Amino acid sequence: MNEWTWQQTMRECLLNNDELKNWVKGIFPLYVPENTDFPFIVYMTTNMFTQSDKDVRYHSFNISFSLSIVCLRYPDLKKYTEIVNDTLLQEFGKYCKNFSLDGMSEDVDTDTNQPVYYSVMSYSFNL
Repeated sequence: MNEWTWQQTMRECLLNNDELKNWVKGIFPLYVPENTDFPFIVYMTTNMFTQSDKDVRYHSFNISFSLSIVCLRYPDLKKYTEIVNDTLLQEFGKYCKNFSLDGMSEDVDTDTNQPVYYSVMSYSFNL
């Protein structure tokens, strides 16, 4: 895995979880296509920087990303937030160094026809 393929590896880890794969309608980078059915997951890179010494004998990428779960039922939000977090920490964490959950929040949008619940998780890791 490298700085260009980590997103695909993360998606594959999530989709290898049968319960999650059967529940979610899609996992999207950055934006969700119009008319996408609930529930879905959307993620984006929030920070990526490189560290190396002056002779470039070593190269390290520090990457941060956020991932949101969006659904119509609060009990589903709680359940699948836990499944996603556990899956990422156990499976995706095998492919990188210092993988950690840096923060988590949840909220509800009531400006729509029906309430839409979402959680946002922030992660960071090194390659």
